[in-house]
Amino acid sequence: MDLFQWEELSQIQLGDVVLRFILAAVGGRCITLIASMKSDRNTDPTIGTTFVLMCVLIAMATQIIGSNVARAFSLVGALSIVRFRTAITSSQDVAFVLASVVLGMAIGAGQYIIAVLGLVALACVTWYMRFEHQRSDVKPGTKWRIQIRSTLGGEVSSLAVLEKLFGQIELISAQTARKGSAVEYEYRVSPHREKNAAAVLALLGENAQIESVSIRCETPD
Repeated sequence: MDLFQWEELSQIQLGDVVLRFILAAVGGRCITLIASMKSDRNTDPTIGTTFVLMCVLIAMATQIIGSNVARAFSLVGALSIVRFRTAITSSQDVAFVLASVVLGMAIGAGQYIIAVLGLVALACVTWYMRFEHQRSDVKPGTKWRIQIRSTLGGEVSSLAVLEKLFGQIELISAQTARKGSAVEYEYRVSPHREKNAAAVLALLGENAQIESVSIRCETPD
């Protein structure tokens, strides 16, 4: 090890490096919690771990680069070969991956105030966009006709979900499908002002026995 490397090692403050790694892990966890607020819930459950690990790794990379330009280009070339083997289906998750990278860079560079303010801004924007997405466009007096196709036995659980969401429901029709291996039910409900059709579809879609759901609006004259 030459003199230059000894001088470089002497400038490393171990406590500061450990602190930045811990803060990066905490920051990645915060991004995971913020991501859980978003309106789109079709997310790989393991992506939260990806946020934490990426934030820590980028903080480490920032420590390695320091002010060395040649080292920065070398790391860019090395990181460019990394590919996600699992496709990220949600466009919002791509933004949170980028947020993990930027947050890791800020913490690795010791820009703690920017990191904190960035997390606060990210949380506020995510909450606002979720609020906008879930804001109801239900007009007073509007009725919904909900048609559900499920396997035999699935109608019981779907009925329980509808009763929990809307209270009183009205059965319009019932019939078999696929030569008796499935059933179709159609209900009329009165949605509350705060109800959102996309959220109802997502909740009913969580039932593995439900094959399809459709919602039609009956707007009063």
